[in-house]
Amino acid sequence: MKYESKFAKYGYSLTKGFGVVEGGLSEPGRITALDGALYCLMADAYALIVRFTTQSKGYVKRQLRERLPEPLKAKIKHVLQHASLSKKQPDAVSS
Repeated sequence: MKYESKFAKYGYSLTKGFGVVEGGLSEPGRITALDGALYCLMADAYALIVRFTTQSKGYVKRQLRERLPEPLKAKIKHVLQHASLSKKQPDAVSS
């Protein structure tokens, strides 16, 4: 509601159509400190999960690269390159 009056003079509304009640956002105590703390905790937990999954994939990949024998690495590389090439080439259309 802070900028609503500035946009209203040009015929625009920032809150119309979004179900925001006049004065609804500026009510003191609407969002309590506990709510804020819970939101922060949930955001931190989500970020931790995303970081953990990303880092664990990298860790597994590094371990496989270090421990797999060279012939097997070469075969995997060949299969992956073949799969990526077939993905990039569009199917031929016959008339």
